[in-house]
This record gives sequence, structure tokens and C-alpha cells, in this order.
Amino acid sequence: MPYEYLTEGLNLVASKGRDQTRRIAIPAHIDAKLDTPGAIDNATGVIVLLLLAERMKDYQGSTAIELLPFNDEDYYAA
Repeated sequence: MPYEYLTEGLNLVASKGRDQTRRIAIPAHIDAKLDTPGAIDNATGVIVLLLLAERMKDYQGSTAIELLPFNDEDYYAA
């Protein structure tokens, strides 16, 4: 295997909706490589998740919507 890394990370799943068997997943990674413009990769995606979370606070729909901020994508562990 050309790429092999050992890392650990924790991830969060925020979910709203009655039917957990039907869902829409919206991901964004919350890390950036050292010495890169993290505002572009991927603070913008995290801002979208936060804004969606605020807009969805009263969501009562049947389809589950999951907001998935995840860690370690830039270090090949997601």
C-alpha cells in the first residue's frame, strides 16, 4: 500500500428528522494542512454547516438530515 498512516480523530453527527432510515448527509471537514489557507479548505464548509444547523433547529420533516463535520481528512484518515 503506497500510503499508510496511523491517526486518531473524533467525529460528530448532528441529525434531525423522524425517519433515520432515509437521510441526507451534508459533510464538511474541519481540518486543514499545516501552512495552507484553512479559510478556503475548509472553514467555508464548516460555516455552511453552522448556518444550516441554525436554520434547521425547528425542522420536523420525515427525512433525516445529518450534518457531518469530520476530522483528519487532510491527513488521510477520514
